[in-house]
Amino acid sequence: MAKKYKLFIDVDDTIIANCYKGSGFDLRPGALTQLRVLTKLYDCEWLTMWPKKDIFALVRSLYGSYINTNIGYADWETHPRHPWRKAGYVLDPKRTQDFYWLEDPLCPEEMHALRDHKKLDRYIRVEPFGQFAFLDAVNELFKRSGVGTNELKRVGASPEWFDREAIMHQNPDKENLRETLSMLRVIASTTTLDPEAKLKEVQSYIDNQLETLY
Repeated sequence: MAKKYKLFIDVDDTIIANCYKGSGFDLRPGALTQLRVLTKLYDCEWLTMWPKKDIFALVRSLYGSYINTNIGYADWETHPRHPWRKAGYVLDPKRTQDFYWLEDPLCPEEMHALRDHKKLDRYIRVEPFGQFAFLDAVNELFKRSGVGTNELKRVGASPEWFDREAIMHQNPDKENLRETLSMLRVIASTTTLDPEAKLKEVQSYIDNQLETLY
């Protein structure tokens, strides 16, 4: 990605939505992790009807302090009511036009405004239902803005965090077992302990692991 684009992000029906048929609102799978990465790749700004203090309090309560530190807030509702609604804020000539916008379906006025300004390709629709609509939109954003695997790794992100199959089939038990076996290998390979001391270290490590089980 050659430049750092502005990225506007909605909340309702975007990161929080009806994830299951007939359900209430839930945070979409992996949304906080995905947001944290987005703030590293783009100049992010909330574009939502949520008051600033409320959305920042919500994210903070979900351990999203890093996100709060690295995301802005669009005071679009404090300005005179614009006939283009949110698009009036996005298309304001005082702001950069190198932007992308993640949002559930826009109203006709917003769509017409983007089309008239030849910016319709900068809007990425987020379907208001389903678990992975935000993830799908983020992957479309990556495609349009030129973010690939190397760019994700550069900011410390794993491509698996943006892969639907990987998210659906994650096996925490397998990951925990891998971590345990790795630690046992480290203990076994140390050259500063004799066999009896190694055995005591292994026993101590296993006892500590067992104490953390529910």
